[in-house]
Amino acid sequence: MGTTDLPTAAELGGQLTRLQSIMMAEPLRSQPEVEELLEVARRIGARAQEAQALIMLAACAFFQARYSDMLQLAEAALGICREVRLPLQETRALNSMGLAYQRMGQLEQAMVYLLDSLRLSNELLDQEGSCRALSNIAMIYVALGDYEVATSLHEQALEKARACGSSVQISDTLGSLLEDHFKLRQLGPAFDLADEAVAFPRERGLVRYECAARTTLSRLLLHLGRARMALISAETALPIAIRAEDPEAQVGLLLAAGQAHLMLRDLPRAEAALQESLQLSRDLDYRDQEWQAHEALARLYEAQGNTVLARQHFALFTEGRQAIYAEEATRRAQALARQAQVDWSGRSAQQFYPWSGELNALMQNLRQAKSELAMISAFDLLTGVANRSHFQMRAQRRLELLVDGEFLGFVFIGLDYMKALNERFGHAVGDSVLVEVARRIQAMLRPGDLVGRLGSDEFVVMLNYLGQESDLEPVMTRLLDGLREPFELRGQLVRLTASLGGATYPRDARTLEELFRDTDLALNQAKARGRNQALRFDSQMRYQERRRANLLYDLQNAVPQRQLRLYYQAQYSVPARQLTGVEALVRWQHPELGLVPPDQFIRLAEENRLIIEIGQWVLHEACRQAQEWDFGGRGLKMSVNVSALQFEQPDFVAVVGAALRAHGLQGPELILELTESMVHTDERRASLTVSELQALGVKLALDDFGAGFSSLGSLQKLHLDYLKLDRVFMEDLSRHATQFSRAKLLMDMMINLAHNMNMVVVAEGIEHEEQLDVLTELGCDQVQGFLLARPVPAAEMEKGLG
Repeated sequence: MGTTDLPTAAELGGQLTRLQSIMMAEPLRSQPEVEELLEVARRIGARAQEAQALIMLAACAFFQARYSDMLQLAEAALGICREVRLPLQETRALNSMGLAYQRMGQLEQAMVYLLDSLRLSNELLDQEGSCRALSNIAMIYVALGDYEVATSLHEQALEKARACGSSVQISDTLGSLLEDHFKLRQLGPAFDLADEAVAFPRERGLVRYECAARTTLSRLLLHLGRARMALISAETALPIAIRAEDPEAQVGLLLAAGQAHLMLRDLPRAEAALQESLQLSRDLDYRDQEWQAHEALARLYEAQGNTVLARQHFALFTEGRQAIYAEEATRRAQALARQAQVDWSGRSAQQFYPWSGELNALMQNLRQAKSELAMISAFDLLTGVANRSHFQMRAQRRLELLVDGEFLGFVFIGLDYMKALNERFGHAVGDSVLVEVARRIQAMLRPGDLVGRLGSDEFVVMLNYLGQESDLEPVMTRLLDGLREPFELRGQLVRLTASLGGATYPRDARTLEELFRDTDLALNQAKARGRNQALRFDSQMRYQERRRANLLYDLQNAVPQRQLRLYYQAQYSVPARQLTGVEALVRWQHPELGLVPPDQFIRLAEENRLIIEIGQWVLHEACRQAQEWDFGGRGLKMSVNVSALQFEQPDFVAVVGAALRAHGLQGPELILELTESMVHTDERRASLTVSELQALGVKLALDDFGAGFSSLGSLQKLHLDYLKLDRVFMEDLSRHATQFSRAKLLMDMMINLAHNMNMVVVAEGIEHEEQLDVLTELGCDQVQGFLLARPVPAAEMEKGLG
């Protein structure tokens, strides 16, 4: 290549990036071209591209087991990265050096470089780099025989790999995690992971990772005695490993194939595979596989009756195994020495463990590194965002660095009705939603902002460097809108809303504790006001929180002190407008506050389980009143709302039966109104409870239909009697409404479907004659709403009954 033919630095970078994508599948194919481009980079002074090429060649050296060369190449790249300030490339160079040291058995040095790589990757928010470093740190613990720690780290690495979408890292970590489970003899988790560990890289053409996973899978099958399946797995992958020039996989697959043939008593093929595996192991200095081949050959020659060869291979097997065990013991020795130092109050560990003295410093550094790792890896395993303690640490540090004129914003995000979603779709789907929520939140923020997970369904955001305090509201609006977008769950779209609370420093708070408290207050207010909204903290919220606490205290005495009242709203048939029954609605006659509406205390009662006691009082009072008004003789029905907590109680059916008997009311005169979340939470249990209630003669209604996870199929299985359409459908049921045609069509569909299931349809929230006319036209059975009757006290209701 002449001087005039030399590419620019940008062109050179493009060529290297192209080769890097090829290397993911076939690491060695591009090596000569990368070496040529390295020389070009040096000639034109393209330092960044020179570093990139060196790191790529270090990867080639790794796949060829040339770890000393790998170390030299990575060290050269690291020098360039630090000289010209290439932090992203620096993480990869550090990682390559750590991996080289790890493969060379120098674990202390390996840990130092890998921790540096992890620190820098975390600072750069480089998920792929963090994943790579975590996975390689895990391999240090594999070398130390601490597979439980290795498994934990590999699981964290896999979460990060999935978050950043790196096929190579996902494939690599899946294979490593599969190996961890096998080493720990966690055979169930290993099998659960095996299919993905093999299929994921295969579908993406990452043959080396497929071969590595197939090697472990073959060993797993052999361990379970499934020799024929193990043989199929090994022989399928072996040609792929040969084409990919992957010697490590070839050794493992040949060994697995030989052991499988031996179990199947095909001794000639077993001998051929094992001898080839042995020779390759020696050539590459793979001592672990070498002694395993000796052990299998000893058994083979014993089966053939060749005692001389059997003894020779058994002696070599014993010698090799002892050497490897001695190395493992040496690695662990420092743990014992360290423990001795603690137990014997400073007496020299050398007195008790003289053979481990030279490794004392190594183990001390490894333990210190493990502690550091626990701190800097303080991220939520499921979503990959910071956990509570790590978030608080970062927030406190940021708070201490703020200067006058700078603002810091906090946003708490609570997912609405996450419990109902988990109960209907299962926790695996719920976890998928949480991962997607975390991804969406991060995508809507700036690079310097921080996301954390506070609990099962709560996240927190720290907004750095707000230009002014008013910048908080647009961010909250953006987050709220982004989380309103539907999630695809098992082929269907589900909307999951969120409630948000926000506060800023220093306007709203002066300490981190106050900032957390005020942001949480704003979130609680957003939930109390109906959810699916964002509220910024204001000082009135502290007053409202105190009022809420006082209200809760007083609510505990509401039933014992006879402060609750029932109001009744009439229901009418269509089109005759004849009275068909009433719905009992609870109110609280507070001694100081007067009549408290349900939206100010029902949620409070549910959150503190007071709703069970209140619900029982409502049930008994409604049954008593219905009997007193002779609903049986009048042909009327009393409707009572049931909370989810009531419905979940094991004695709920018995409580209903006792209320009917206590007041002499017949079952068909009582309608219990259930919500969608109740019947979808546990459909089997709900079906049993419904059947037992219907055996009492009680009628059952599904309340607020359409406001949640609607499923008419589930309703058909439960055989409910009434379907109450939520008031939200009535808003567009006026001819001047822009969505009138759509609303009418939807209403017509729901009424017809309900009628096909022999359900009586009741429409709630009727406020205009036009709405009533449309419902009459569509064949709705019953209606209730302010147009016909408002909720009234018992005395006024009694007058209306005549």
